[in-house]
Amino acid sequence: MTTPTPALTQPRMSRTNKALIALWSFVGLLLVWFALSDTGDEPYTPSGDSSGARAACRILVEDRLVAPSTADFSDLTTSEGTGDRWTVTGSVDAENRMGVPIRMDFTCVVQYDGGDWRLIRMSGLNG
Repeated sequence: MTTPTPALTQPRMSRTNKALIALWSFVGLLLVWFALSDTGDEPYTPSGDSSGARAACRILVEDRLVAPSTADFSDLTTSEGTGDRWTVTGSVDAENRMGVPIRMDFTCVVQYDGGDWRLIRMSGLNG
């Protein structure tokens, strides 16, 4: 006659351990989300300096694109005009209606009104 072998049981995980695993999983997902969502772009800031002008023009250019999520800006230069006017020039690579990436040059003139940016003139973006 054979002796029955005892069944192996796995140790049960305590509620504290389950909570810690859930917490660290959530923190990990947040870190991944932040890492993937940070494009290195300048955030929009309502300040009247050159970085605020660049950020405002980027938003204004993206508003005119067919596929703004594909926008890749390059060669941005900013020059101060009279008053609180700034001229931003540069290029943007973005997909057109056919899904083909194209490069478009633009010039954007904005003015800071003490609380927000106002578009004075935009040219380019032909594509």
